Amino acid sequence: MFSESNLTGGIMRMNNRVWVAADFSNPIKALALVRRLHGLVGGFKVGLEVITSIAVSLLSAMTTDEAMIKLREWKELFNAIGPNLIWDGKFDDIPNTVKAAVAALGPLSPAYCTVHASAGIEALKVAVANRGDTGVIGVTVLTSINEQECVSIFGGQPGEKVRQFARILLAVGAQAIVCSPQELRILKDEGFVQLRKFTPGIRPAFMSPGGDDQSRTMTPAEAIREGAYGLIVGRPITQPPDSVGTPERAVELIVEEIESV
Repeated sequence: MFSESNLTGGIMRMNNRVWVAADFSNPIKALALVRRLHGLVGGFKVGLEVITSIAVSLLSAMTTDEAMIKLREWKELFNAIGPNLIWDGKFDDIPNTVKAAVAALGPLSPAYCTVHASAGIEALKVAVANRGDTGVIGVTVLTSINEQECVSIFGGQPGEKVRQFARILLAVGAQAIVCSPQELRILKDEGFVQLRKFTPGIRPAFMSPGGDDQSRTMTPAEAIREGAYGLIVGRPITQPPDSVGTPERAVELIVEEIESV
């Protein structure tokens, strides 16, 4: 599993706080990004877009040769990512299904996989019990959900629900938690030090506020200051504004923000 003990020097440590969402339906496009950023960031996350695209591209292939070409392309992507991978399947099902899904990741052995904390304590228990060398990250309230929607779905405010989910994750022995940066202070103040805190919803200073589906956001520096272990960053790096130019430059600017803390 990815470990801070593998890092040397302040700049390397800050670079490794950044995990890039390499979520593309095209493996060649994803591979190009990974090759550009490999060694500049801590690791990569692949989510439902990639996971679904793998299955569909293989199952919809017209010939065995076409399927093998697609398989090689996806295989090359994961070889390039290496062990510092978050498999963001967001498993959310009955305990037996969650158990089987987590156990199926064994041969790939990603650094982390994600399981919805709302799946319930039994599902979380079997995920942890069958994780092998893979850390379990508990997903709490998605960063796209605003306060009103959180009350409608979960019956409480985001801070209240993240606190509740964190207690459950701690009780079952999960390794990490993912929440919006706006709940980080709650987790820090209540001493959830055993849980590594990953947060999406990161919007660097070079991004214009608003304009996308993220509701509860912070800058990289703010999130690190509030106790984030890893920043999961997608569009600010994969689709940087013209004023930034390249993914590499976006990473550099984000690291500069982190170093200011």
